[in-house]
Amino acid sequence: MSEVARSSTRKFHPAQGFSARLSTGAHTNHAQLAMILSLLTASFVVGAGAVGLVCLALGLHSLSHYIETHAVRARVLGLRALALTAIVQVLVVVLDNVPLSPLLPSLAAVALHYRAISRSEWPFATTSSAGSRSGALEALVSLILLPLSSHVWLMRSHALSLRAWHKHRYDTLHRPKLPGGRLDWDVDSIEPPGTREMTQLQVCALLVVCVWSIPVYRLVGRIAAAEWGGSGGGLTGGPPVRPSR
Repeated sequence: MSEVARSSTRKFHPAQGFSARLSTGAHTNHAQLAMILSLLTASFVVGAGAVGLVCLALGLHSLSHYIETHAVRARVLGLRALALTAIVQVLVVVLDNVPLSPLLPSLAAVALHYRAISRSEWPFATTSSAGSRSGALEALVSLILLPLSSHVWLMRSHALSLRAWHKHRYDTLHRPKLPGGRLDWDVDSIEPPGTREMTQLQVCALLVVCVWSIPVYRLVGRIAAAEWGGSGGGLTGGPPVRPSR
């Protein structure tokens, strides 16, 4: 009897069909479970992001109200925060070997921030000088252009530093060695890069604290001044009357 005839006369055992159906069902259940877990994870991330944005908005609104009702204390707090951020930037450059060039625009903006916050009418002086072209240009430079320049420059420097450190590790640790344990001829130098390797969290902390904290604080102050002017506080002539301290 030929092989074809023998195979046709073989009986199909019911247990084989049951095990095949069981295996197919298990794969289907695993795929459905993975899909449910993915949807659950995505929902959690979206929910956490929404809660974070709401908390951030409430915090900025509370800060705006504090600046509006306690202008003198807010000005002193802003000046102290400005001095602290400037000192931190100098310290990270001197002690932690962070490149100076990306922080130069942010350090240059310190003088403009001090000039704006140190005014006795801050933040309400922004309402009376809204039509000044020089004031608007100064605000544009100090609040947007200089911090944005530092942001972009620091991110590019961080990317180049990561690439240099990755190449250094590959050349010194993972690149195949020549006979005798010598490094490949393509390796330029075994010296580590001169810039510090920062983590993503360190870069974020540097951007938030040193680059954007004071511009955001001043922007919140301008919002507080606009709300105070819109509520009728700036309708009278002469210098603005500040709220209670």
